[in-house]
Formats: sequence, C-alpha cells, structure tokens
Amino acid sequence: MRVLAVVPVILSHAGFELFGGGFVGVDGKINLVVRYGSKPLEFAKGKNAIELANEGEVADALRKVREDAELGELDALIEQQAHYSRRVTQKSK
Repeated sequence: MRVLAVVPVILSHAGFELFGGGFVGVDGKINLVVRYGSKPLEFAKGKNAIELANEGEVADALRKVREDAELGELDALIEQQAHYSRRVTQKSK
C-alpha cells in the first residue's frame, strides 16, 4: 500500500504529469501533494499538501516522504483514505 501513495508523487516530479503531484500556490510556494489512488492524503486538518519554500526543497521532501512511507509512518493516513473511499463506493451502489 505504501508504494501506491509514493510512486505517483515520484513519477510526477520525474516529469510524468499523469499523476499531478503538486502545484505552485499564488504566493509562489511549491505545494507537494501525496496521493493514495486519485485522492490526496490529508497530513493535517484541511492540509492535503506539503508546502515548500522553493524548488531546492523538493528533492529532500520527496526523500522524506519515501522514507516515511517505507517506515510505515503514512500507513494511518493511507488507511483513512482507503476507508473513506470504501464508504463512498458503498454509498453509490
């Protein structure tokens, strides 16, 4: 499950825009979005992006996200998103 959350972000920042792993805000800051499937993970209440001051921080942030995913530190967020997605799917049936 962890790989599913991290791979789209890494691919996006490697130039594969299929996954859309971030955006530049109106303040010029880079916002890195980590997704599980097509839904962004919410790291804090109402915050579904990691805000970075400049491009130089992107590589370090990606390494940290990957490390956290490998250590299982994103598992709770991924499980929350999976649970939410299952609930939405069941309601639509």
